[in-house]
Amino acid sequence: MEQGQKIEYEQPELAKPKEATPEEPTKLESSPARARSYLDILAIEAKKEFPPEIQALIEKRQTGGVLSPEENSLFDRTLNEWRKERFGAFPPLQSRKDGLMARLYADLSDFDKGREPERFREKKRRIIRYDESKDMYFVLSVSRMRYLEIGDILSDYAWGIKYAPDKDMPPQVARHLAKRIIINETRREIEKLHDQELIEDMLTVKGHVSIANIAGIWDKVGPKKRHKYAGFLAEAMCREYLSRVSVNQKLDFVVLRANALEDHLYKYDFIIRFLQRSRGVAVEPSEEAAQRDLKAIKKLGIQFTIASFRENVKKKKHQIARAKKAYGKDMPVDDIILMNVPTREFEEAFAKWKGGRKPSGGPEQFLSQELKDDLLKKATAGLVKV
Repeated sequence: MEQGQKIEYEQPELAKPKEATPEEPTKLESSPARARSYLDILAIEAKKEFPPEIQALIEKRQTGGVLSPEENSLFDRTLNEWRKERFGAFPPLQSRKDGLMARLYADLSDFDKGREPERFREKKRRIIRYDESKDMYFVLSVSRMRYLEIGDILSDYAWGIKYAPDKDMPPQVARHLAKRIIINETRREIEKLHDQELIEDMLTVKGHVSIANIAGIWDKVGPKKRHKYAGFLAEAMCREYLSRVSVNQKLDFVVLRANALEDHLYKYDFIIRFLQRSRGVAVEPSEEAAQRDLKAIKKLGIQFTIASFRENVKKKKHQIARAKKAYGKDMPVDDIILMNVPTREFEEAFAKWKGGRKPSGGPEQFLSQELKDDLLKKATAGLVKV
């Protein structure tokens, strides 16, 4: 690709919002068809979170296929249930969610038309380049070149690191990367808004600690104060490491972030969602088949702790037992387990990452391989091959 060549792509088969003028920014129209179109974009990226029958319908829509009335009904119902579960159904901040979705579509549309999306013009974004000989992404730092996989790029957003594709990247590679970045950022921001809704709706619910705030005060406080945040940092490192490895190695599970209500009521920090497929079974997009596979999905709530004192561990176990007894089958997960990893490695890894000017790859890269293997085994034991 020549320097300055305009990136042009085939337009996606989705309804498009009205073209914006410089004086009139793109707005989200409130029709059901428009809402469905925006939701479709998120569903395509989150395809692994659905059972095989729904994945087949998503692929059918992607390739221009027309769903039958029965398939359309099943797809709509499943998509709406997923939206409510992941992003909520409360109205207070809906206009801000709509704005995020409008921006998502506008940015994808801009990229497809050869224009640089507004978000990619932010000065603090790191530029991702592409090594065609290795078919890998990389970033340049002062000291070295660092190769990244897509899971690293998505998970780094949790640590405040944002990326933009290099303008000289091959068009199809650039489009795929830009789409993944834009959708990942939009989804995480909508989840934050949903947390705000839950906190406002239930005054007893506490919000998540901000990693940006912790990083900002890290050098200003002593070891005791830092240790106060160690549990939260360890939870985030474990979650994002598992997310990286599941995406990069294409493992048969996805990692979902728990919202404030789940954290408060059900006592888990994040969710591992497994899909146990039956070998040799034909895929039929039918109501009966969808219900059968929904039962095959194993959703495991993970309560993560680095507690080393027996009484603290006992307290965590008691909290989980009370949640199971109180909510039972009403919980959005099949089971909750306590994952206890008593080590100071997480705190030390964060200090190394922060002291190293926050290199791409997050603080998880400074965890020992032994600890990484232990995290993967404990979180997936008996439910997926790793």
